[in-house]
Amino acid sequence: MADRLVYKARLAEQLEMYKEMKDTMKQLVETKCKDAKPEGELLGEDERNLLSVAYKNVVGQRRTAWRIVCSLETKTEDDWKQQICREFREQVETELSELCNEIIGLLDTYLLPGEGVSLSGESHQETAVFFYKMKGDYLSPLSSECHAE
Repeated sequence: MADRLVYKARLAEQLEMYKEMKDTMKQLVETKCKDAKPEGELLGEDERNLLSVAYKNVVGQRRTAWRIVCSLETKTEDDWKQQICREFREQVETELSELCNEIIGLLDTYLLPGEGVSLSGESHQETAVFFYKMKGDYLSPLSSECHAE
């Protein structure tokens, strides 16, 4: 099952179907973690990278859309155009927030070590650092960019 999901995620990446890639990687994490042993490594390096790329691209698309719509909203002088821009901006902010919360939830629920868990071995420590960095990357849009203007 995991091999099929990894293949599907790689194919979605090649096709630039990042939402599908993200959904597939979310499914992989949830599937693998259901049956995982606490001391085992849940995702291999390749799977971690696919997860990271999937969310990076989906969130990146929304961040780009947010920057564009904010720019248009401030440059336009017509009230009705500003209203349309504001509606799109709010929609993009909601989607961005949902995506960030989704990956943070996956990280907290499945991939980051629990409280009081000691990490033995260099690979476990490297994996934890990777996921903590990833979490920080997705906390940042929630706290700054969405509320910057």
